[in-house]
Amino acid sequence: MKKLIGLLGVLFLATSMFAQTNPVKIADTTKVFLRDKYADKKPLYVINERVGDSIKDINPNDILSINILKDVGATALYGEKAKNGAIIIVTKEFAVKKYQEKFSAFSKKYKGFLSRYKIDDTDFLYILNGIPLDNKSTNRIKVLFEIPDNALLSINCMSPFANGMDNKQPLIIITSKQ
Repeated sequence: MKKLIGLLGVLFLATSMFAQTNPVKIADTTKVFLRDKYADKKPLYVINERVGDSIKDINPNDILSINILKDVGATALYGEKAKNGAIIIVTKEFAVKKYQEKFSAFSKKYKGFLSRYKIDDTDFLYILNGIPLDNKSTNRIKVLFEIPDNALLSINCMSPFANGMDNKQPLIIITSKQ
């Protein structure tokens, strides 16, 4: 790339010097093509656990995480189609749906809470192993999404103003293996 920029600089200087003595009209349609020796080796895209061929329809603000798998790691999970690597993308909406499904399967009371609040848990205060998770943070989604199914020990749900407490938001208290 540095050589190309240097070459373009030399060409610019040469044409500008030449243009001073003999004016030459240069067409507006000049195009520069760069050839990438890896252009035909595209990675496999896995978006929300589904194999895809493009990420052009994903809004970058919706992405929770991106992981890149190379070589043996990619082919071990996705077979020969991932021989050029795999790019794993998880969106925030997908992660929320997955942790809600996981917690609902573990706790019927949690499932009832989701029904009561029309599956919108943005106002819930999640407490994981005694630590409150900021409900305005993307980190909360990631932390809850990454709890393994077999690590859940308990999920307790408390409505606002339950048991004489003055909490203004529903509490979801999760205990997991650490």
